[in-house]
Amino acid sequence: MDQQIAFAAKEEILRNTIKTHNHILVSGWEGAGKTVTALKAGKGFGDVYYYSESGIDIQPYISRYNDTVRVLKDMHDFNAAKSSDQPLLIVDDLDKISADTLNIIISMLSEKTQNRKIILIARTLMDVEGLLSGMDAVVRLKHDTAEILFSTLKDINNI
Repeated sequence: MDQQIAFAAKEEILRNTIKTHNHILVSGWEGAGKTVTALKAGKGFGDVYYYSESGIDIQPYISRYNDTVRVLKDMHDFNAAKSSDQPLLIVDDLDKISADTLNIIISMLSEKTQNRKIILIARTLMDVEGLLSGMDAVVRLKHDTAEILFSTLKDINNI
């Protein structure tokens, strides 16, 4: 499949999932386009915030795909920075986050508020096993496609 068509399909699947869900996990191996797809799909959803502790330089991707994204230096900045009715927070590289950041994310997911959307990005579901119960949808990206694995998780034991 043509790479541009594959990325367009991934973006459309994730954009539609964002419209209907508040807590979304995006998984996929390195190079599957998780970060780029999330940035592109987030365009048009109001205020978009990005956070990662991996140390990668995200600025070139933001400049190219969604120049409205605000990069957070600290997860505590998200609560202070909220300015739209329904901000979107993208947290990348969950396998590299600190215990403090993990606790903040767990707290956000447990609030079940309708006034923010959260996309968590991880390589595998095993990287975020403890967070799955807080997810409304799980989207797995592959190199040439994407699929919705779960939507509105009700019983985590059946996964």
